Amino acid sequence: MERKDGGAKDRKREKREDEKHVIDLLKLGKDQLLPSEAEGEILHRVLPRCEICKFDASGHAFFLEDGVDLVTIIMGTSFYHRARYLDYASDYLPPSPSELKKIHESLRWIEVATSPVMLSTLEDGKVVRGLSGIPSEGPVLLVGYHMLLGLEMMPIVSSFWAKRNILLRGIAHPMMYRNLRNGESPLIPDISTYDILRIMGAVPVSVTNFYKLLSSNAHVLLYPGGMREALHRKGEEYKLFWPEQSEFVRMAARFGATIIPFGSVGEDDIGQLLVDYDDLMKVPHIKAKIKEVAEAVLQSRTDDDGELDNQDPHLPLILTKLPGRFYNLFGKPIETEVDLLSWSRVLAMILVEEGENGEGNSRKDLRSRGLCLVPIECTEHIANNNGADFWSPAMGNNVSPKH
Repeated sequence: MERKDGGAKDRKREKREDEKHVIDLLKLGKDQLLPSEAEGEILHRVLPRCEICKFDASGHAFFLEDGVDLVTIIMGTSFYHRARYLDYASDYLPPSPSELKKIHESLRWIEVATSPVMLSTLEDGKVVRGLSGIPSEGPVLLVGYHMLLGLEMMPIVSSFWAKRNILLRGIAHPMMYRNLRNGESPLIPDISTYDILRIMGAVPVSVTNFYKLLSSNAHVLLYPGGMREALHRKGEEYKLFWPEQSEFVRMAARFGATIIPFGSVGEDDIGQLLVDYDDLMKVPHIKAKIKEVAEAVLQSRTDDDGELDNQDPHLPLILTKLPGRFYNLFGKPIETEVDLLSWSRVLAMILVEEGENGEGNSRKDLRSRGLCLVPIECTEHIANNNGADFWSPAMGNNVSPKH
């Protein structure tokens, strides 16, 4: 299979070769007739524009196996396009009911392990169980922060689709759309790991893609901290790593998009970070491998310098403490108006105000429970001195039932 890719228009770092034909190889792990795995690696190194899809449990008669859907493979590899060049935002087709069922089954273990709870805020500031506070009509921009490895994301996407029939279009790192040219690395997942994200509508981060999603009245899921937040260090739980300048506010205001800030907690309930990036970089051999991988991976931001732009992909060592529970609280919708919003104004609306002494707002320091993106006026009436009591499964009597 081959396609033409127009991604070079969106990412400065990509070369003109991205406009040439792209070949997708299906590498079968149990092919007893042909050396599929070995030949796949050779072709991947030889062909200039070649992407590999791994199917470790499949044999030579791949398309005769039960459950194999070529359409799903095409959509998962971003192979389908309507025009000459691939357009991640416009070429997307929503998954079919059968595809959604498969995705839900494959992600069932996350829901069992984390038992995610969804809370949303109505326009009058009332917090309710469920997602009834989320507008049905777009454009809507949901802005939040990543917990460790971004594990909170898929339960959110799944819940929006299952409970509100809303498809969240995520803004994803470009590494989820390109294989490493130097072959596989144990430090980052295989690209096929991200097929579900592409099927569910995620697009590579770029101004063009962001513009197209908002112009199509989509519900967009954005994590300004990106990989740096998802791969945070020890002691950085719930810490924001947002860029100093606005990357989305002006665009959202141009389309009159509704901004919904949200926060997630529960990372400390399911795992403990044992070995982080700083620890890995102290081992010379691992440090060399990490830098080698970093050079081969496309970076999301190429215009600025700093730790946000130069985060090296790696896999930290985590001690799991399952089962646990995730809690996601979506704040009060913020209506935007053209040319009236600034980055500082939005931060003032969605960040909990902190005192000069750094101890936080005297009414309730929600930052200690990771809800720093939720306006304090939305949660003051339900907050108390014991945040752990409020965030218990019973939820107490402070939260209204789902509307």
